[in-house]
Amino acid sequence: MEGNESTFTIILPIFVYFMNFNTLASCKLATTPDINIAVDNSLYFQILEPDTLSYTFKIKPSQSFGAPFSDVYKSIDMVLSQPYEACSPLSNDVVGSVVMVTRGACSFLTKSYYAEKAGAVAVIIADNDHENNEALIDMVHDETKREISIPSSFLLGKDGAMIKNELENLGLQKAIITIPINITGILPHQAHRTPWTLWS
Repeated sequence: MEGNESTFTIILPIFVYFMNFNTLASCKLATTPDINIAVDNSLYFQILEPDTLSYTFKIKPSQSFGAPFSDVYKSIDMVLSQPYEACSPLSNDVVGSVVMVTRGACSFLTKSYYAEKAGAVAVIIADNDHENNEALIDMVHDETKREISIPSSFLLGKDGAMIKNELENLGLQKAIITIPINITGILPHQAHRTPWTLWS
């Protein structure tokens, strides 16, 4: 009996370890009420619909203007702005939505300003270099006196182009996303990353 008890004592912790590992390996990304979930000054969002874009995307929040995310927005619309450069007042309805715009022709703050004026709760600015699948830049204030009170984040150009092209191919003006999401403790191969970008 003593030998069997010793064997059981050794095997049980090993069994528990592998059960916990399998649970971690099979878990899905989850949001969290604690939104201090930046990794290396980056945040992440997940597209829920359409299914063809159901990936996790990496963004870099502005540190010099705008506000940090104070809430997790679950299943919120992410709308393509019109005009897409967002250097003038937006002509489409983005009230209560995250709006995606493209870099270029005016400052990052100007784009964020027009997004906020149109009623957006956050803005994602995609790089206009559609081959950029790695470099997330720091967006800086344009030194005007305008202030922004919504989060503003930078998205890789490759990601932005793929999102915009797929939405247009499907005849859609928006995707459904959750932002930000918590990937803390998630193994890289479990994060459902896009197959075309290089972040780790």
